[in-house]
Parts: sequence; C-alpha cells; structure tokens
Amino acid sequence: VLDMTGAPAGGVVVRGTLLSNNAGSLISNNAGGLISNNAGNLISNGSGLYRIQSGGFETKTKPDGTFAFNTSEDQVLTLEAIQRDNVKAIKLGAAASTEPFTLRLAPTGNITGKVIPADPAVTDLLNIDVFIPGTSYVAKTDENGNFTLSNVPEGRFSLVADHQNLGRAILQGITVVSGQTLTPPNLELNMHTPVVTSLSPDHGAPGSVVTVKGDHFGIKSGKRPDVLLNGVSAQIVSATDTEIKAMVPLGSVSGTIRVSVSGLESVTKDFRVLRRLDLFPEYQKNRTSDPFAAPPTTDVLAVGASRSYHVRAFDTEGRLIPSPTVTWSTIGNEGAGFANGILKPTLDGRLAIAAVSGSLSSAPLSVEILRSIKSVQVLPNPLSPLNPVDLTVPEAQRSTVPDWVQLQAKVVLDDDAIREIPFWFESLHGDLTISETGLVRVKPGAGDGSPRVKLIPVADPSKSLELPIPVKRQGDLSFIIQ
Repeated sequence: VLDMTGAPAGGVVVRGTLLSNNAGSLISNNAGGLISNNAGNLISNGSGLYRIQSGGFETKTKPDGTFAFNTSEDQVLTLEAIQRDNVKAIKLGAAASTEPFTLRLAPTGNITGKVIPADPAVTDLLNIDVFIPGTSYVAKTDENGNFTLSNVPEGRFSLVADHQNLGRAILQGITVVSGQTLTPPNLELNMHTPVVTSLSPDHGAPGSVVTVKGDHFGIKSGKRPDVLLNGVSAQIVSATDTEIKAMVPLGSVSGTIRVSVSGLESVTKDFRVLRRLDLFPEYQKNRTSDPFAAPPTTDVLAVGASRSYHVRAFDTEGRLIPSPTVTWSTIGNEGAGFANGILKPTLDGRLAIAAVSGSLSSAPLSVEILRSIKSVQVLPNPLSPLNPVDLTVPEAQRSTVPDWVQLQAKVVLDDDAIREIPFWFESLHGDLTISETGLVRVKPGAGDGSPRVKLIPVADPSKSLELPIPVKRQGDLSFIIQ
C-alpha cells in the first residue's frame, strides 16, 4: 500500500472480504444474478454476483507498506485499504493466485444519482438498493429515487439498482475520480407493470380456464404472476411473459380480473362468471337472445342429416350471454357423430347432449335419432280448392266453401315406417299464410291458382316438400231458384 505521495504506507488497515462461489451460496433468478446477504451487501467476482461469506480478514500494513492474507486457492477477496474514511484504495477479485499488486491511497469520491421505474405509473421509489457489486457500498433511495454513495474509493466499477418488485438496473464501467462527485445516467429498473390486453373467453363458470393475454407478466424476470378475480387468486395452469392460462376459482361471481407481479398490478378487465347454461337446436337459435324463452328438453334428427346446437348463458348477476364459450358432453349412441356442438348421426337410437363450462353443465337435451327419411306424407289428400273471401260481397251472400285447411304432415322412413314428427311450415306465395301448426289460409281477394307452401321435417330439412294449394274463387249467392 502506497500513500498519496507514492511512499509505502505503514499501519494502514486492510480489510479482506471473502466472497462465496459455491452452489449453496449462489442465489439467482431466471434473469441471472443479483443476491444479497442479511446486511444487503451484494458482491460480484466478475462472472456473477455473489454474497459475502465472511468478513474475518483484517490486518495492518508493515512499515514497508506490505501485507498478506493466508487463503486457499479457491477463495476470492475484495480488498480495501483504509487510512481514513475519505482516503482509501480498493481491489476487486483478489485471490491466492493473483500476482503481487499495489494499492495507492487517494481521496475518495462520491456517486449521486437517480433510479427511475420502467413504468411511469410507479411513483413510490423509496428504499431501493443501489450498490457497487464486489463491495459493501450500498445506499437506499428516497421516495423520489435519489441516492448518494459516499466515500467511494477511486476506481472503475459497475453500479446496480435492485428492488424486489420493481426489478433491477445495471450501469457498467462508471469511473469514480478522487475528490469528485460522479453523476451517472439514471438507473432505469427493468420491471414493467403488467398489461392485460384481452381475456379469452371473457366469461366462464368456476373451474373453467380463461386465457389472459398481454405483456410483462414477470416470467422473463423470474417473477411469479398472480391472476386475481375480484381479489381472489386463481390457479395458474401455464404462463409466459405474454399469456397466462388460469382457472376460475370456485365460488366466484362476476367482476374483474387483473394480473399482479411483485406488487405491480395491471388495469382490470371485466369477467362474467356463469351460473346457468341452456341448450337450443339450430332452428331455435334466435331464442338464445331471449331471456324468457324456455329451452327444449327433446329434439329429433334423422340419419344423414346434421344439426348445430347453440347455448344461452346467464351470469351470477342474471345477465344474459347469448353465445358463451363451452365444451360438450354426450351420453349414449356411439354412432351419434357429435363434435364441437354439431350432430351428424350415422346410426339411429338416442343420446343426450349437454353444454359444459368448468363445473357447470346445461340440462341434458334428449335427441332421438331416426332412420333416414325417404319422403313426406300429407293429409288431407287430395286437397279441395280453397275459396278466398270476397270482401265486396255481403257476408250473408258469401260462399260457404272454406278459405283454410289444416295440414297434417308425417315422414316415411327408409324402412317404410311412418312417423309423426315436428315440422316447420313456410308460405312460398303472398296469397297464403301458414301457422306453426300447419293451418293454411288463403288471403281475401286472392286469385285462382296453385300457390305453394313448404313443409320441412325438423329431423331432416333437406327432405322438405313444396305442396301446391288449389285456390278457386266461388260464385256468390245473388239469388235463389225455387
């Protein structure tokens, strides 16, 4: 050790701090590196950051300025010669294999700077550690992120800021000059506030899985994200820095979801927790938007036909969700051919289908699978002509021939069995109306002809029948011959 004039400095305290480089002492997160002992002293040997194992090396220089420590080959020391608090010299990474070296005492310098967050929304920057790796020089920031490291020996160092929740920042190669105060660039912490951009789906029953998409979920920084539904932690199924799959907690109600990473929280997104599921066939799809429509308990479909099914849901607050995301379950008829809400049967029989979200299921819908339909049969057959009402003739003089007919439709299956099943009815001409039950009526003043109606079997709409309805205007009773 030399004094400030270059002469050997006797009687100077030299402290050696032993650094630990074993597997038990290295503490690292996924990003690599920063660890601390109870005193908060963070140490580096150049290849990684290690903690102080022991501070038990201390001696004084001989009159000729020399000193020595007895260490094993694998022990690494930070050595500091201290004449006064403001007169020091330092060497990092000294070891038994190191060639003899000289420490020249010099007035110390100071480092004054600022730590800033990655996210401007973070305003509390109190008590962030700022330190020089490989030394015991540590400072705490004030609430604005300002810090000062005093009486730092002259030399070239790295400067690190670290906070458990806000992340870390590293400046390499800063130079402390004797007797001067260094103001380095701002240390910007690398932990961002998590951002949630979407929920898919934005609804689900307890036990279902929701995909949360966004950014800065902490995985790259070795942090564990937390998904909160109304403040209750959800079980995380999988997570990356931009996507988390989480399970809706049991007992949840509709509210909001947010992501928290080390105390930093995203903005919330609305999420509806489902309470009830109802199932409707394709031909009743419009009922999924009607909160008062009763769901059917049965359906019928023929082999060779196909049908999609749709779901109506209500959340825990009674709000209607017309087309929720669900999975499906079936019971019976292995030849039903049911997948993703679409039924394509290949064998006749029966099955029950249900919509499922997590632990919630719709009431099962019983579906009868018929043999394939060969034709449609209609009664009465033949049809008598209908007489349109002539509103210009007094009612007492109008013909008694009816202006309506009640149709009865059945299907003939491929084994010639005749079955009565539900039908839809549709008028194909403006002169006719037809009810849901098949009551056909000709409009007043209609002309003679054969306008058509369409009879559509629910079990297989492709087997529909277009039926001509004879219309013939009858004479009025203008006089009576006796």
